[in-house]
Amino acid sequence: MIREWQGRTYEVLVLDDGFSWQSTRYRSLSAIARTITGTPWSGPLFFGLKPNRAATRLSALAPGGSSVPTERGDAAG
Repeated sequence: MIREWQGRTYEVLVLDDGFSWQSTRYRSLSAIARTITGTPWSGPLFFGLKPNRAATRLSALAPGGSSVPTERGDAAG
């Protein structure tokens, strides 16, 4: 899997029993994300495998961003 962050590209190899990044084995994506960023990240969130719930909520609140259909089903249009 590939992730671009702060202008650099990071490539992680998925193994049967974990992950490999820069010739080092890791048990979790979160450990790799912490190493890359220096902060506690959810690995699946950092690598885009899981949506950011806060961002999803914000986009649903934005004008036109609602996931609820707004089109009316009647012919009054």
